[in-house]
Amino acid sequence: TPESVADLAASIRATGQQQPGVVCDHADVPGKYLCVIGNGRKEACKFLGVKFKATLLPRPASASDIVRLRLSENLIRSAMSPLE
Repeated sequence: TPESVADLAASIRATGQQQPGVVCDHADVPGKYLCVIGNGRKEACKFLGVKFKATLLPRPASASDIVRLRLSENLIRSAMSPLE
């Protein structure tokens, strides 16, 4: 949501991007990347006009790889308490 991007942007403005996103080579657009994990961070960085920090996967990611990685990220995040 726009509110969550704004909240994340405020956090990134205050402390910087603490965790890199994960990208892979875009299957359909040579020379471009697909954000696999960290879309909210990417949008917040775009909003702030700062560079989005990301790790490039060492091999192309299939659709099932992308789903698995996104599910893992979201399950870990949803299982965390505010203090973790």
